[in-house]
Amino acid sequence: MLVDAHNHLDFWRDEVSLIRTVEEYEVYTLCMSMDYSSYLRCLRMPDSRFLFKCFGIHPWRVKGSIDVSTYEDEVRASKVVGEVGLDFHWAKDRSKYSHQVQVFRDLCLIANKYDKMVNVHTKGAEAEVYDILKETMTPAIIHWYDGGVDDFNKLKELDTLFTISVDAGYNEMTDYIIKNTPLDRLLTETDGEGSMEWVDPAKKSSPLRVVDIGKYIAMIKGMDYDEVRDRINKNFISKFL
Repeated sequence: MLVDAHNHLDFWRDEVSLIRTVEEYEVYTLCMSMDYSSYLRCLRMPDSRFLFKCFGIHPWRVKGSIDVSTYEDEVRASKVVGEVGLDFHWAKDRSKYSHQVQVFRDLCLIANKYDKMVNVHTKGAEAEVYDILKETMTPAIIHWYDGGVDDFNKLKELDTLFTISVDAGYNEMTDYIIKNTPLDRLLTETDGEGSMEWVDPAKKSSPLRVVDIGKYIAMIKGMDYDEVRDRINKNFISKFL
């Protein structure tokens, strides 16, 4: 079995082929949502014991104050709450940052109510994400971290999990995370169709990219791939199954 702990399945054009791959290769997949309509698209996908459909509100979709209590049922039904978090880098309208903070904090509080982890976007707001996670005491998966070393070490103190994504082998910070995070706190992810275009346009996105990522983790840590794969499977199963 394999683990894809952050994938926007509703981004994929060929849904049938995607689900077939998830089933054939037994890829445990957390299907992230960008907002409520994105969540509904996930819900319409075929059911699979390997596919977990999760509600979240991505910071890019926060345009103003949101009463997240109206989504309490969606949070309760989700294996993980995501994608959520803050983005003070790609989101250029600074007037919306306070709304992002409000939505993220409120979702963390509801997630805590139902003992859910949050799957977190941190771009350009790593310190602020740390503050909210610490304040709300919310367990988290930090998705595709690309901030500084100091903020990484602070987040690591919160016993967070970290996903390693398709930039493995292309990004020095990703190497640092692999080297400095115990294997029992790592997961693999692909993020969704088109993610490889950001790091290597010559390669196609696929749920099976998690195999390449696992092999890279094994190389960096000086371990056998099978041992890394099995440990990451155990990490996922112990938290979510």
